[in-house]
Amino acid sequence: MRLARAMTSTLVLTVALLVGLGMNQINEADKAKKQ
Repeated sequence: MRLARAMTSTLVLTVALLVGLGMNQINEADKAKKQ
């Protein structure tokens, strides 16, 4: 059970990181378009 919770939190962290990176990329692309 403890392992499952650790796996879930790791998965959540990974997803959060990927979403953050994706948003950053979109923001950068948006800035490039505006210039």
